[in-house]
Amino acid sequence: MATKYEEAAFLNDNDAFETLTLDEAINCISTDQNSYYQRYDGRLYCPECHTPHIGIVNRDGNYFFRAYPGSEHTPTCFYGFEPISSNTFQEYVLREENHDELNGKLQRFVYRLLNRGNIDLHNLLLHVQNDRCTSNNTNLVNIRNRREIRRIPTKSISAPFNNDDLNCYMLFYGKVDVRYSIKGSGANAFHKIYCYKRDRNELLCSLSFSRNVAVHLENNYNLIPDEKKSNMCVAFYSEMKRNGQFLNARLTHSKLFFMDSQ
Repeated sequence: MATKYEEAAFLNDNDAFETLTLDEAINCISTDQNSYYQRYDGRLYCPECHTPHIGIVNRDGNYFFRAYPGSEHTPTCFYGFEPISSNTFQEYVLREENHDELNGKLQRFVYRLLNRGNIDLHNLLLHVQNDRCTSNNTNLVNIRNRREIRRIPTKSISAPFNNDDLNCYMLFYGKVDVRYSIKGSGANAFHKIYCYKRDRNELLCSLSFSRNVAVHLENNYNLIPDEKKSNMCVAFYSEMKRNGQFLNARLTHSKLFFMDSQ
């Protein structure tokens, strides 16, 4: 399956690259389609290596960025690697001995989104052997030679979802506003984090978890019921499920989540 991108590098009039997110592109097309194509057509590239040209595709109302046919990435580009299969990644995520490593990857990924330091996406490459993720070092030699290296699948929660994004274990992320909610009390209480588009009351998805997980998240992130935190960057490992018009993911461990403010 061809890689679908949720952001692209736009080569502006000053020959400098700017990031264009899929959400921004869709808003631009909805406002003035001609202006979008006049400004961006033929000037979008892979967001990591800036080599393959990228175009926007509209398939039955579902938009996504995709590289031109026959395009190739540089040898070490993150997007040039095949994604880890959902079953293989799920097995890796649910093994508790991997949680510290996975949490570290979330932290570095969030810091990258917040432009804190020079952190590349090699952080999200894993060694996969016989359909099993291993702790073997993904050193630069292996990356260049593509020796059993796969990338963690990622999905922005602010970009549109399609069926390929559901019921699959991924790293979900977004720059959002969040609200913590508790319904009920005691062991039977329902704990959720709701994620909204920034500065809007438009719900993107929710994240549900047990009381045991809630205790750690409350302490780590100073979560207060019904208080909204603005301009947050969240990242978590789970699978997203659709219930009618609503999207919800289940968080099984506090270390599979990370959040920081901008």
